[in-house]
Amino acid sequence: MGDPTEYFIDHVGGSDAVDDTDPLNPVPENDGSESEPWKTIDFAINGEGGMGGYTGIDHDAADGTLLNIKAGVDDGEGETTAIDLTGINSTFAAGAPFIFRGYQTDPGDWYPGKSGDVPTLFGYHYPGVGVDYFPIVADAFDESSGSYGKNSNHVIFYDLHFQNLGSTYPFVSLKSSIYFVNCTFSGGTYGDGVKLDDDCTFINCHFTSTGSTASSGNHLIDQVGSGLTVLNCVFDFLTGAAPYACIKTGGTRTQHIIGNVFMLGDGCSPFKWSGGASTSSFPGMLFFLNNSAYSNADPAVDMFRASTNVAKRAVIMDNLAEGFDSALPPNKSSHNILAYGGNSAYNNTTNFDTTPDIWFEFQGGNFDATTANSNKSLSQSPFLDAPNKKMSCRPARTSGGDEAVVGQSVSLSEKASTVIKRGDRGAVPRGPLTPPIDGGAIG
Repeated sequence: MGDPTEYFIDHVGGSDAVDDTDPLNPVPENDGSESEPWKTIDFAINGEGGMGGYTGIDHDAADGTLLNIKAGVDDGEGETTAIDLTGINSTFAAGAPFIFRGYQTDPGDWYPGKSGDVPTLFGYHYPGVGVDYFPIVADAFDESSGSYGKNSNHVIFYDLHFQNLGSTYPFVSLKSSIYFVNCTFSGGTYGDGVKLDDDCTFINCHFTSTGSTASSGNHLIDQVGSGLTVLNCVFDFLTGAAPYACIKTGGTRTQHIIGNVFMLGDGCSPFKWSGGASTSSFPGMLFFLNNSAYSNADPAVDMFRASTNVAKRAVIMDNLAEGFDSALPPNKSSHNILAYGGNSAYNNTTNFDTTPDIWFEFQGGNFDATTANSNKSLSQSPFLDAPNKKMSCRPARTSGGDEAVVGQSVSLSEKASTVIKRGDRGAVPRGPLTPPIDGGAIG
């Protein structure tokens, strides 16, 4: 794969005007370059429609296509309908993906949290009377099923904010090998926020104020099949709208849920394994590693929701959990825990459930320089001020007085016999630190 073919979208300064002096060969007045951007993504992809009209760009099947989307647009004035990939998706491929990337002033200059205008894709617009809602990016509407189809594969989203304030449609409805990097999602009470099939990835994304806990079928990331990766994301649902489960996945391949922060309120859980069946012949595999999970739900909810279609293999290591009913690991007897250890839990109804078939639990008594692997029930919160969304860790104590969060005085290279010690628990901070013991913040 070489450099993808680039086009530019500017909802404020761009133009979708077409020169139809020659009605048999209409051409856009702007060429889609940075100096002559188009106004809408729909025009770039699908053209102006109608017989003889401009039909949109051709996807670069050799190196991929990149749409740069400039920040700066009034709420709901970006697109007037869902961004429909149906007419262009036949040649998307692993080496030639279709890429959406936001920017502020110069291509590649925006990131979540940066001040100034935010490159936003809206799932609604104001036509003059009332509000029209729609999925932000999807395949064509299927009249027979009454839903948007999931056909497109190999689509990548970078540096974008997805916003939908409605209750009827998801943010995104696509198929497989879909990737979200440095993206934020907010708004709306639709049950399933991002609807996908297989082998999809979220990296460094932020989710807040969206979803509904009203039904057990409501999941923010709803991947029905296999191969999901969620890495270093933040699920910020202490207040406002929230899903029943932040992540739902299933199937027979490996799922990675690693390094995420979950801040959850009433009725909201981090994870649910469902969707596809996991059998003894094709065992699903779940890695749940280095996550920080806090809940103030009343009543408390399970950290893991699970149906009968659960992972037959799981690795549950180096997580922090506070405020749940059943915390770690998933309380289903059909799980086989391949490796279990290094977790710390506080103020859960059940910190560590012994119901699952735990094949191997790392052991090592006190949390000191020679023994660092055991699961630990804490006597104080591992978080400095989680109710106010300050999720930094402190050296929380176990009932025996051990510091059991980040591995003070533990070198990552130290060994006891042949077991390598781990020096961090939860998503933040990373690595062994030596902070003040009482009340000191770890940045």
